[in-house]
Amino acid sequence: MIRQIPRVFACLLMALVVACSSTSTGDDHRWSYDEAVRRIGRPPTRSVSAPDGSLEATWETHTRDTTRQLIMTFDRSRRLTGSRNATVPRRR
Repeated sequence: MIRQIPRVFACLLMALVVACSSTSTGDDHRWSYDEAVRRIGRPPTRSVSAPDGSLEATWETHTRDTTRQLIMTFDRSRRLTGSRNATVPRRR
């Protein structure tokens, strides 16, 4: 359980960074998909491409009872267009 705390903290910190960067006024401050993967340190747990070319990528961090999700949406040029967090019961 204690080993999970740094992972949860890292996920929350990354979500805060993403939230701050996605609200910036300059277009050049938005993350690309490759930059998100590099900064998070691993590829997404799952990703889904839409017919319009946009991409929704989900990074999951598991705790004992829940799964924290960082969900990022990218446009067809793979620039960040939005992000959100979710906590869901852990599937077993």
